[in-house]
Amino acid sequence: MLLLASFFDSLPVTLGMRSEAGAWNPDAVVNRLQLVLALGGIALLGWHLWLSHGGQQARFRKTRDVALAVLGLLGAWAYPNFGRAHFTNFIHAWDVYHYYVGAKYFPELGYEWLYDCTAVADYDAGLTRLTLARHHTDLRTNVVVPSSLAVENGDVCRARFTPERWREFVSDVTFFRNRTGYAKWVWVQKDHGYNASPVWTLAGHALADTGPATPLSVTLLCWVDPLLLLLAAASLWWAFGWRTAAVAALVFGVNIPARYTWTGGAFLRHDWFFALALSVALLKKSRPALAGAAVAYATLLRLFPGLLLAGPFLLLLARRRRAGTWDRELLRFGLGGIVATVLLVGASLGLPGGVDNWVTFARNTQKHAATPLTNHMGLRTVLSYRPSTIGAALADGKQADPWAAWKQARLDGFAAARPVFYALLLLALWLLYRAVAPEGTEAWLAAALGTGFICFGAELTSYYYCFLSVFAVAVAKRREVALLLLVACVAWCFIDWAPFGWMSTWEDEKKVAMSVVALLVVALGWFGFTRAGARWALLPEPGGGRLG
Repeated sequence: MLLLASFFDSLPVTLGMRSEAGAWNPDAVVNRLQLVLALGGIALLGWHLWLSHGGQQARFRKTRDVALAVLGLLGAWAYPNFGRAHFTNFIHAWDVYHYYVGAKYFPELGYEWLYDCTAVADYDAGLTRLTLARHHTDLRTNVVVPSSLAVENGDVCRARFTPERWREFVSDVTFFRNRTGYAKWVWVQKDHGYNASPVWTLAGHALADTGPATPLSVTLLCWVDPLLLLLAAASLWWAFGWRTAAVAALVFGVNIPARYTWTGGAFLRHDWFFALALSVALLKKSRPALAGAAVAYATLLRLFPGLLLAGPFLLLLARRRRAGTWDRELLRFGLGGIVATVLLVGASLGLPGGVDNWVTFARNTQKHAATPLTNHMGLRTVLSYRPSTIGAALADGKQADPWAAWKQARLDGFAAARPVFYALLLLALWLLYRAVAPEGTEAWLAAALGTGFICFGAELTSYYYCFLSVFAVAVAKRREVALLLLVACVAWCFIDWAPFGWMSTWEDEKKVAMSVVALLVVALGWFGFTRAGARWALLPEPGGGRLG
């Protein structure tokens, strides 16, 4: 008994959830619980498969459904760290500062003045010595520079505001500085600024510019995202039924690259996800024009959701080749997207700056895309990797920008691999075409599978990988999709945990490994829908692969 008690006492230490001194690591606890949930989902799918082959599926349907519902709910609860949010607070002050202040003061700051004017505001608030001693990112070049340069030219910032507006700006900056603490505030100023599109700014500015930043006002704004996530789940339930929605919720909640730490408790960071989920749901409900409008909105918010269109476009070509005429459903889908784009872009021109906002946004996006980040994921991230240029070898904490040499090495690595990148993109498109080409493929399925192309075509910060929950709705046709995604979630948990000595604990290497897993899972998912892949289906008979 003493040995058994000793084993259970030492288990949290063995699993990395608690230090030898007895302090709990909340991130590690959540990781292990997410791992258990992902393994539970795999076990449930395996049991369902065994029942199906044994002819006992109907007998245990209720038990299976209860287990699936519990896993879906626990998955949804796992996303906000099982109700603990950021463990010490709900608001993600680092992220909200960028999007609240960036949107509220967009007429004065645009895309290039956030950190400069924040330094001047800190100086005017009385932090003279501290501000002059720190550095921040110059958002015109993405190079880290001394904040004293902005302070010396402080009148340039002040002139962009009216006196009343400047006082409110200083007050709002003080609010977020106090929320983060000055030590972290120094690092906040080395991030990459406000990067939302003019279309996002329409809603962001309207919501933020309603008064000064206060604990109540900012908290209320941060509750918009949980509402959007609930609406996304409701739209999937409406279109596909609760079982598919439960699988999507489970994948969402145990998805380590997109975990709550990154954008949970933030301001309007999941609007694109809601629009993406809604678009696939609308296609399933035979409302293609509205679905096209939803995709257009998601794309104008974050750009990368537009890569979903690869699936419907390739389906359009396949149907044209088969029937000799252009498919009306997909043409209506495209028309809805065009109309929504014209209306939304037109509305965004009403912001101060008009067309120039889009020009600056394009320049800012290009600059941002040319700045590697340690939490980037995608095909480009994998091809840019070299064992000799990892963060462990190149990061230098003595420099103003510790990662400058690493960033340049990543850019050089991708430049050398560029031909391979384009060749693999074409190969991915060919495989996606083979997946959507079989007769009877529905438009919603092509769109859901098209989301997987985002892994190949875009290099994104990892938190955007929650889009794979939209890819997961393909489980409505084949359960293998859920199995693959949950296996990916298990792998991501282990990569993040790094329990073995040969595994890296550096963020840049973890994200490369996670990217490889995502690319393989998407490619295998596509293969499962090809004619060749159908022969390897777990239940090859018609309709047998569904989770219904």
